[in-house]
Amino acid sequence: MSWDLIVFSADTPLRMDAEGVAEFADHWTPPPMGSEAEIRRQISDIFPDTDWTDPLWGVVIGEGFTFEFSLNGLARTNSFGIHARGAATGAALRLMAATGWRLLDVSTTRWLNLAEDPDAGRRKHQAYVDKILAAQNDPKPPSLLARLFRK
Repeated sequence: MSWDLIVFSADTPLRMDAEGVAEFADHWTPPPMGSEAEIRRQISDIFPDTDWTDPLWGVVIGEGFTFEFSLNGLARTNSFGIHARGAATGAALRLMAATGWRLLDVSTTRWLNLAEDPDAGRRKHQAYVDKILAAQNDPKPPSLLARLFRK
C-alpha cells in the first residue's frame, strides 16, 4: 500500500473549492509535461539513483522513503503517478521545488503545493496502514466450540 500522488505540469491551475479540495474545470485537460524521456531525466536529476530498468516504472529508494514513478507509455504525457512509502513528504516537496510540478495528494484530494500541512495525507495513509496491520496481528478469540471443549 502506498501514499499516492498525481503529478501535473507547472502550468496546471491550482484551484480549490471553499473546503480546500482540488477543483478542475469541466472538460479540462492537463497541459503536456513533455516526453517520458524528459520526465525520466528530470526525476533522475533530482534522484540520481532512480532505477529505470522498466522505463515506465522508475523506483528510487531514499533515506526513509521509496518512490515508484508510474509513467503511462505515451509519447508525450500530461500526468503521472507516484506511489510513495515511508517518510516521503520531504522528497515530494523537493521534487516540486526542483521542477515546479503540481502534486495532487490522492488521500486528501488537495494540492500538496498549497497545503498548510503537506504531511497530512501521508500521516492519514500511515494511520490507515497501521490500523490494518494491527487488525491482522490481533489474535482472534477462540470460537464457542473451542471454549466449550477447551481446544
